[in-house]
Amino acid sequence: MTIAIDIDEVLSELLSKVLEHYNSLYNTNLTQDKCLSYRWQEHFGIDLRRTLDIYQDFINSGKLKELAVVPGAVEGIKKIRDKHKLVIVTSRGACLKNDTEYWLDKHFPNYFNDIHYLREGLYDSMKKSKFQTCQEINSDFFIEDDVDHLNEFRDNKTKVLVYDHPWNQSFETTDNFSRVHSWAQIVNIINS
Repeated sequence: MTIAIDIDEVLSELLSKVLEHYNSLYNTNLTQDKCLSYRWQEHFGIDLRRTLDIYQDFINSGKLKELAVVPGAVEGIKKIRDKHKLVIVTSRGACLKNDTEYWLDKHFPNYFNDIHYLREGLYDSMKKSKFQTCQEINSDFFIEDDVDHLNEFRDNKTKVLVYDHPWNQSFETTDNFSRVHSWAQIVNIINS
């Protein structure tokens, strides 16, 4: 089977580090558990352009290469990689390829068959959606946390595993969707 996997908040803990960075810049105390959407600008109270400027500052600080791994992700990927084709599908820009692949090689060396970056630059729109990409690679499963990418998968053959976070609690899992709370649960579903 082909398993498509998002990076941020599924493999890496990005938001908590971005919030730490924002808090240090603006003397605030934003926390991930209070984030009821994954649109960072809503939490920062600023427009998208300024939010991306803060993210660019975060990237320039080298912190993207220092992200923590989601608990259980390394062990989970090890348990499914030999039996399945694993493909990264990320809305990160290709401009982050060096930092992204440094991080992946550090934590998941040679575990993925391919990586699809869905935008070029940090400020660019996506070239195509995660849904379109999953269709092109004929994925059997897609592991994602961001509600903005999930709705396109309704009434589709791809089984979607919604990695549980505060920002996706309003998303109703029906038919081809299952909510997961851990990588152990992901492994059980994929291998069953």
